[in-house]
Formats: sequence, structure tokens, C-alpha cells
Amino acid sequence: MAYGIKVTNVDGRVILDSSENRPMLIKTRNGTASVGTTTFASLASSPAITFNDMLFVRRTANGVLAEDGSLTGAGRGIYASSGGSLTWLEAKALNVSAVSNHTSGYGLNVFDDSGNTAAANLLFTTAAGNSLEVVSIGTFEMPGSTYFKDVPIVDGTVPHYVLLTGTFRYLLVLSQTQVNPAFNQEVLRGYEYIYSGSTLTKIRLWNASINYLANPTTYFGLDNQVAYVIVKLRS
Repeated sequence: MAYGIKVTNVDGRVILDSSENRPMLIKTRNGTASVGTTTFASLASSPAITFNDMLFVRRTANGVLAEDGSLTGAGRGIYASSGGSLTWLEAKALNVSAVSNHTSGYGLNVFDDSGNTAAANLLFTTAAGNSLEVVSIGTFEMPGSTYFKDVPIVDGTVPHYVLLTGTFRYLLVLSQTQVNPAFNQEVLRGYEYIYSGSTLTKIRLWNASINYLANPTTYFGLDNQVAYVIVKLRS
């Protein structure tokens, strides 16, 4: 590394090298959504949000978040159980030279040897406006009797968002006049926000098939190698 910053751990392994110019997750667009169901297409335009975009969503009160599986002809979208409000953001992986507001507030900026302090000359920054920090990443894989797991949240007053891609929620209810016996089944691979007052304490990862007509209600874990991501917004 000719110019920049390099950090090694006790074993001499490099844990940070600004010359690698690794991309950062940056918020590029944001807005609000409604609890219940909201189509991706209704969130933004020019261009419209689609399920292929990196869409993160946050809720402000206890409840479930997942991609909705019942919109059929209306297009794919967000399902959120009642309570509180929703905010969303679109994120993209951008090189550090594309960040904004790096000269505002406090932090560490490392520039190249040009002597310029423009974003184009950044090698590394901790002061990127609207950057995202990954809090937890893994897979929705909970087969058999295990149907959820909890991710503790340490900094619960900072907004935490979850990646919607890969989640799914579908509820099928059929009365006894439609089918015998009646049917009330939910498939949920998604997130549940759990607050204590206004502080987020944990996010529960659900990956279950739930039979509400069983007595008691029965849960069965699904085996899915689908990634979940939880981030917090740094701005």
C-alpha cells in the first residue's frame, strides 16, 4: 500500500486496507409506506422500485415485516402487520469516491496523494452520509421444531432496517363451506420487530408454517437457504 491507511490485528492479518477501495452500502432513495400491504411500484418512480432492488424496510412498533405473497395481479410488495409506521430505503454498493457529506460532522477521512479533499480523492471514510452498517447476516434456516430465532439489538435507539429480498408471507383462509375441514394456514419467512417502549430490543427471524386451526396452534420450521440482513443507518 503506497498511500492510505492499513490496520492489522494481533496475528498480523490485515483487517482494513484503504487501497482496496471496497464499496460501501449507501442509502440512495427513501420514503414511507403503509402498514398492511404496499406494492413496490407505489413506493417510488423514475425508476420504480422492483423486487430486484436492494430494498430495506423498518417499522416503528412491534410487528411483522416480509414480502407480501397475496398481491397477485397488483404486483409484489411489502406486508406489515398493524401498528406503528414504516419507512423504507433503497441501498446500493458504491465506491468510497461516490459518497456525500464526508466533510460534515466528525470522523476519519483518508485521501490520496493529490492533496485534494474532494470525494473523488477519497480512499477511506468513516463519515459517509447515509451509509449502512451491517448488524447481522445469516440464513433463514430453521427446520423441524425450530421455527424462529432472535437477533439481539444493542443500539436500539438507532434506526434498524431489514432486507426484504428473500422474505415471504402468505395467508390462506378457507371456510368450511369452501373446503372440509376448514383451512387457516400462514407461511412466514420474515422479521418481527420487538420493542421495549421506543427501544428496539430484538428482531425475531421467522421461518415457519403456522396452522391456526390446530388446538393448540402448531408451528413447523422451514428449511430455506435464503439470506437475511439487518443494518443500521449511519447518517
